[in-house]
Amino acid sequence: MKRRWRACFVLIVSLVSAGSIEAQSAPVTLNEWFQSRIDAAKLKLNTVQELALVVANGKGIDKQATTPSVDRRSASLVDQSSVPDLVSAAINFIPSATFRGASPSSTGTGGSGASGSGSVTATLYALMASARGTGVTDPLYYRAHPGARQLSFTAGSANSTQALDNTTGAAATLGVKYLVLNRREIFSAHNLKLREGLQALGGLDAIQMARVFLQVQTLIYQSVCPGKTHPEMLSECDLAPSTFVRDTLSKLSDDVALKVDSLIASSLAPVDLAFQEQIEKAYDEISKAPQISFAYATDLRHDVGYSRHRGAFILDHGLSKNLSYTVNASSEFIDRKGVSPNSNGGRFAAEGQYQITRSKATSTRSSLVLSFSGEGDWLSKQKPQYTGQVKTQIPLGSGISLPVAYTYQNRAAQLNHSNSEAKLGLSIDFAKVIQGLKTAK
Repeated sequence: MKRRWRACFVLIVSLVSAGSIEAQSAPVTLNEWFQSRIDAAKLKLNTVQELALVVANGKGIDKQATTPSVDRRSASLVDQSSVPDLVSAAINFIPSATFRGASPSSTGTGGSGASGSGSVTATLYALMASARGTGVTDPLYYRAHPGARQLSFTAGSANSTQALDNTTGAAATLGVKYLVLNRREIFSAHNLKLREGLQALGGLDAIQMARVFLQVQTLIYQSVCPGKTHPEMLSECDLAPSTFVRDTLSKLSDDVALKVDSLIASSLAPVDLAFQEQIEKAYDEISKAPQISFAYATDLRHDVGYSRHRGAFILDHGLSKNLSYTVNASSEFIDRKGVSPNSNGGRFAAEGQYQITRSKATSTRSSLVLSFSGEGDWLSKQKPQYTGQVKTQIPLGSGISLPVAYTYQNRAAQLNHSNSEAKLGLSIDFAKVIQGLKTAK
């Protein structure tokens, strides 16, 4: 009996010291079969962890899914420094507006020209992945091209009013944004040490491996020789590890194999928990890092319709894991097509954002965000315009949010009337939608 236990102990020690076994066409011994199960479980866990990193990297309230602020219907008074990783879409519904000192029809806001607006934004990364036929959320391709997510393009349509735009025809909204300082990208060179720390997690040490192997061995022996104690199994069932060949393994039921996989998965659970905790810490730290981008956006109108052009400097910075601010400094130009003098000048806008409920880094659901913002426009040929806004971003599901805002202006462009309106929109981040569907499987 001592020899049998010694043989079993030698097998376990050899398994632990070897670490892994060269791949064969099929496992022959219990040692090899166990290692194949461990490898499969680790591969599955690594896949989940890679997807978790992609999800965490795509989060952040700095990623603007609404239409550009150059669109008067936009629920965003201030533009953010970055956009969702893949493609986003935004729709702005018709706001409820009130002009003091003038009826809505005189300004064109409530007339036949009133309509909603919308836009679609795509990153260079999304276009590259689509052109290559690569899965847009493929972790390997995703981590290899962080720079491609810094450049984005926007196209859409915005409403027009006769009083403000000299036309009721829809405007074409176009934009481009480049993130020049990107300190919140997990896969950037700047965050290499942080990423290496995350990748170092995972796996079982020698003692844990030996403990799990003993549990798996006992489970299999009891399945093949029910009612026997361990020493009896080795002698009466002829199941010593050296003779535990493929034919015996093939007799195991699917139920036993599932129990083995469940046992291995349970042993890896603490490793995964440690990984998730490290992601949360990394996400909290990265979300406070600064980001700077340059953007250009325009509302182009045909014929005599006025067109607006805006070139902006955008800064995002976190004060804490829940509190951050964004600053816009832009140059403005309004082309009035010879109907009246053009206007040019500057604009400054700032926004403070607070995450009321902060979702986990690995969750595809957005946070509930409350923000306060203000804007000043100083353009030639018109009086200064000052605007204040309060907004909340309500998450509806994975990648879907409902921005609701209330805006007040001291005057509406060239009109000497104050303006207040409630805005309602719908924003969709397709990266989070796809990731949510994957994690739900």
